[in-house]
Amino acid sequence: MTMRALAMLLTLTGLAIASGCGTVPRTRTLPTSIQSVYVPMAVNRSSEPQIEEDLTRYVQEELLADGRLDLVQRGRANAHIEVKITQFLRETFGTDGDDLPVTMRYRVRGELQVRENIADRPPIGGAREVTASVIVNGDPRTTTYEPEPRQIEQALRAFAREVVREAITGEYQP
Repeated sequence: MTMRALAMLLTLTGLAIASGCGTVPRTRTLPTSIQSVYVPMAVNRSSEPQIEEDLTRYVQEELLADGRLDLVQRGRANAHIEVKITQFLRETFGTDGDDLPVTMRYRVRGELQVRENIADRPPIGGAREVTASVIVNGDPRTTTYEPEPRQIEQALRAFAREVVREAITGEYQP
């Protein structure tokens, strides 16, 4: 085999492998009988006080932005999307030479259950863990610094996006 043929073979093999490694967008796996949902107030079991109202609103906004499910009142919904926040962490991710925080990481962990609007039905697909993490500028001396309430909002919005993604496209057992 000539050097040119070998190079071509390796190139084609590399292209074949690379084409198989692309990300596949997650498609809806929620049962088709679920067309409308209700989002009750999130339950906050974390040490961060009073974040459940904001998280509930962000989950509702993400559902509306996604557009695959209708957000309706409790009695008209096919299912409920129930969220429990189990952990909210604020960590210093990076420091400068004076040990002042320059980047912060927020991690939110919780539990998601999708329940049909029928009494005594188990959650569709069981309870699933959802996590989200954001890294923000933690140095108030810079012009790109966001105050802490805005940092918390970014973390909760990222978590809400993951909740909606998992509710619609998660792994459901028959």
